[in-house]
Amino acid sequence: MSTPIVVYGAYWCPDCRRSKRFLSEHQIAYTWVDIEQDKKAQAYVEKLNNGKRIIPTIVFEADGDFLVEPSNAQLAQKLGLATRDPHDFHDVTIIGAGPARRRNFHPRRFLFTAMRAISLTATSPTARPTNRIPAPLMANHWARTKSD
Repeated sequence: MSTPIVVYGAYWCPDCRRSKRFLSEHQIAYTWVDIEQDKKAQAYVEKLNNGKRIIPTIVFEADGDFLVEPSNAQLAQKLGLATRDPHDFHDVTIIGAGPARRRNFHPRRFLFTAMRAISLTATSPTARPTNRIPAPLMANHWARTKSD
């Protein structure tokens, strides 16, 4: 079964590794095609890029669109991922909060309304906010504070 996103690149390419890491971190399925091992894929990439071998070339099969050497921000925009934080303020900011910290988060340890976790593997060169807070924490806290 093929995925709707195909990443054409080479293992030695740092931009290809960055794009694959970005898609994996956001749990977005994709198919990897190494153009050095697949000459038909290399010809396809060159056809898309007017005869140039530019990688990564990421093809979105759903709409036939493709991105060439996209930044993380361009990928996020194409995939409809939020790049701006909707909150005006945060009670707690955690720097360097990767997936393991979010998994180990225990709501009963903290009493706050909003959290901002900043990952150093960001869509911008500095940091990326996330809103991955367990829903019960937000709902329970707001129910207490709004009724007071």
